[in-house]
Amino acid sequence: GYFKVKRATASFIKKIPLVGKGLFNFAVSVKKSLKNAMYGSNYFENMGLFYLGPVDGNNYNDVESLLTMAKNAGESVLVHLKTKKGKGYALAEKNPGKYHGVAPKNKPLTATTFSDEMGKTLITRAEKDEKICAITAAMSYGTGLESFREKYPTRFFDVGIAEEHAVTFAAGLSASGYKPVFAVYSTFLQRSYDQMIHDVALQRLPVIFCIDRAGFNGADGATHHGIFDVAFISQIKGFKIYTPATYKGLELSLDRALTDNCPSAIRYPSGCECEEIKAAFYEDGVSEDISVKADLSGNIDPKYIIVTHGRITMECLKAKAELAKQNIGAGIILCEYLAPYDALADDILSKISDLSPKAIIFVEEEIRSGGFGENTAAAIKRKTGKKYSELLLEKRLSQASFLLKNTDMTVDEISVSVGYENKSFFYSQFTKKFGISPRKYRLSRSI
Repeated sequence: GYFKVKRATASFIKKIPLVGKGLFNFAVSVKKSLKNAMYGSNYFENMGLFYLGPVDGNNYNDVESLLTMAKNAGESVLVHLKTKKGKGYALAEKNPGKYHGVAPKNKPLTATTFSDEMGKTLITRAEKDEKICAITAAMSYGTGLESFREKYPTRFFDVGIAEEHAVTFAAGLSASGYKPVFAVYSTFLQRSYDQMIHDVALQRLPVIFCIDRAGFNGADGATHHGIFDVAFISQIKGFKIYTPATYKGLELSLDRALTDNCPSAIRYPSGCECEEIKAAFYEDGVSEDISVKADLSGNIDPKYIIVTHGRITMECLKAKAELAKQNIGAGIILCEYLAPYDALADDILSKISDLSPKAIIFVEEEIRSGGFGENTAAAIKRKTGKKYSELLLEKRLSQASFLLKNTDMTVDEISVSVGYENKSFFYSQFTKKFGISPRKYRLSRSI
């Protein structure tokens, strides 16, 4: 074939005594000049890479032929394929961004999501402040910024799949007097950890990170679970972390972040707000400020306090109801912000100052190590001298999707962790759900 003849010819020329190597280089130079004259200069070949393409990436035969050529090249090869996003489905071909990820056909779509609300809120704030700008890493549709892009094209920046550059770019904008908002999925923000430290935090620049898809994201798979951001942002000095549970809370968090003279992270889940959470923690279902909310209602004095944040609060409410059936009183503290943790500890303690809880349990939808529970428990211990526990609901990455789908498991895990003093209830519920003893179960939970 072509490559076999090419290698044989090159080998023959190079073996010519005295002039072989020079003759070979001259032949390569002539070939390259003729190719550039006919087809134009190639960026990759100018870098010294062996380049094949481009070909239609949606054409099976063309792709197979090119890959066969690459396989027979005998050296590293850059293969260039040009594909059409959404190929084969007319609606997706016409609007590829919208159809990047879709729900099953018969699954009802929610009227609005946290991503949508973030985009709408940012537009209203940008109307009044021309310094506000938005940044995305090739995810304008997924993060709710498409409408911002259409309305303010000169203040919208898509850096492509380059989250590291997005953060450094945001730092540069902030240092120049702008108010950059970087909307990004939690899982993709992990790529930018170094830039968050050196380019943002060390400079004390008020960059705003709108962290979408916080927590479990079963529909998108294990690669999209947003369970690490709380832990790694908590390590960075100077960051504030907001965790709104409602659309109004998201709006208030963004307003607060826009006036904070420090880096801020606002994290929120996929999907829509929960009406049950609004009814339990907000008067008339509306939040008026960013703070710590409490649901200490019920006929039983709350001897156990569950401290949580975000979407997992719904499971805590269900657990509280289950515990009440066993005459076990529990209260719930909902945190709308996390860092700074010392301030959070003060707010939590003020909510339970009139109570004498036997235990405080922290329920989180993220990793335990360095996360919300550990940091908050440590802050409370510094102030009270008492040690409290953190309840890890993450378990293993491979089980994350299952946890959200199986609500009973999540609820009972909270319930049995709180109700340990009622031994018959504790062991019966544990054996029923997990089939092993509490001691073996707790040993198996470690990661």
